[in-house]
Amino acid sequence: MQSETNTAYNYFTGKRSAPLTIGFTNDDFFKCYSIVDERCAAFFAMGIAQQIKAPTALVCTSGSALLNYYPAVAEAYYSDIPLVVLSADRPKHLVGIGDGQTINQKNVYENHILYSANLKLDLKDEKKSTE
Repeated sequence: MQSETNTAYNYFTGKRSAPLTIGFTNDDFFKCYSIVDERCAAFFAMGIAQQIKAPTALVCTSGSALLNYYPAVAEAYYSDIPLVVLSADRPKHLVGIGDGQTINQKNVYENHILYSANLKLDLKDEKKSTE
């Protein structure tokens, strides 16, 4: 992900989000912060976005980590502060079967965002899930 402005990124490590986290931290274009508490990190990101008047992004693993961002997502929405949330969701075949750190993430922020997208799995992962 590239941008014309030097956007600050917050991140958390988790197995599913590790490739995103590694990608951002290995690119000098991005300024990254590691904050253990998801709720605090989301408000930290919102504060940065408010100060620099540019989008900031949060990266997290799936499940409740995503929900911990919700208070800041809602506040950013009503305050017109640009915030981007990147969550590494679980594969579809693991949703709804009681697998850990798994919730239905589709449209989770529906009432408090301007745009949402679900990206397809990497072809390698897709092949693994069908084997």
